Amino acid sequence: MLNLYSKNRPEDAPCYIGSIKLNVGHLEAGAGCANLKSLSQKIDWANAGIKVSREIINWPAVKAVRRAAICSYGYGGTVLHAVIEQAPRVPRSEYTYKQVDEPTALHLISTNERRVPVYARAPHDWRTGDGVENSTNSIGDALASRRGHHDFITAIVPSSRQEATELLNTFANGTGGNQLNASRVMSKNDTRVIWMFSGHGAQGADIGKELLAKGPVFRGVVEDLAPREFKSRQGFAQFKL
Repeated sequence: MLNLYSKNRPEDAPCYIGSIKLNVGHLEAGAGCANLKSLSQKIDWANAGIKVSREIINWPAVKAVRRAAICSYGYGGTVLHAVIEQAPRVPRSEYTYKQVDEPTALHLISTNERRVPVYARAPHDWRTGDGVENSTNSIGDALASRRGHHDFITAIVPSSRQEATELLNTFANGTGGNQLNASRVMSKNDTRVIWMFSGHGAQGADIGKELLAKGPVFRGVVEDLAPREFKSRQGFAQFKL
């Protein structure tokens, strides 16, 4: 790095460097702790033209193109050195919105199934009136996120603006179609949220061993699967710790 980046640099413009993995390792449990813990005494830091970044530093605009180098060391020994260059300046152009026909979910949220025509009529009439210029995507977003959620949800998935108008009119008239998908929101007392994180390193030795020994629910599921899945996939139906 000294040979490549530090030569012929003015004193007030050093090459700033930082290190993450070499000192912290994998950051799953230490994100935000990335820094340089210790500096090599074999480098003349005062005259090297390289400076360790110890805080957030503004990168001021200069006449020359700004560049940054990133060196990444992969798990299997792969080394990648990338040089990122400042994007060229382009003149700002006036933003124009283009209507695009694409499948969009339209949610008709009501207190019960009998109210579906009422909730379909309002967006249909607005869609054919004041909202004729609005995209189907924007209507779908408003219906899904900008009103209260009740117990009964009906969804249609039109593939174009014209089809959206036709389907909304169909349901507003009290008739359904092939693109109707209706469901009822489950009671809060009947639902529980379960988060599962598979993590990294499923090929490691003794994966799941501790959980089998200390987790009765996990062990019960594995014991239930063993006769069916283990036998067909691994050739055995029993396991032991």
